[in-house]
Amino acid sequence: MNTKQHNKKKIGTVRITNPLPKIERKIGTVRITNPLPKIERRDELKDNYMKWLKTERLMRPNERRLEYEQMQEKYLESIKLTHDIKKDVKLAKAIKSHYPRGIVGVDSIYNENTVLYKDQHEEIKKKYEIKEKRLKEKGEVLEKHNQKNGNFLTFQENN
Repeated sequence: MNTKQHNKKKIGTVRITNPLPKIERKIGTVRITNPLPKIERRDELKDNYMKWLKTERLMRPNERRLEYEQMQEKYLESIKLTHDIKKDVKLAKAIKSHYPRGIVGVDSIYNENTVLYKDQHEEIKKKYEIKEKRLKEKGEVLEKHNQKNGNFLTFQENN
């Protein structure tokens, strides 16, 4: 009886596998969202709430109740947005502090569409452009020098 139960356990085991194929690129599988639109929406909701508090006008009870319910919904939305913003900022800070050059599959300095490392990506891009410019200038100087003195590489038999 023990062997049958033991066999059932073997048959009933489930293997958890990675849903992504091995060949598929992992860049962009996890998204880090930019919290700025959420912050703008939250600030807009707060401004509307402050305007609502300052309004002093006569209303019927049912109008006041409807307006109060609408403001309550907006208040709950602003609380949810605040929570989401805090979560996004906390994630971004953790990633930037623990992984200063980025994480494969999430975000990195070398990704053009980066959210967290945008400044560093621009810095690397500028350095690369300066390097390319210097190489081009150096090539032009060498070409000019070769035109004056003759290109000695063309006269060699091996090259």
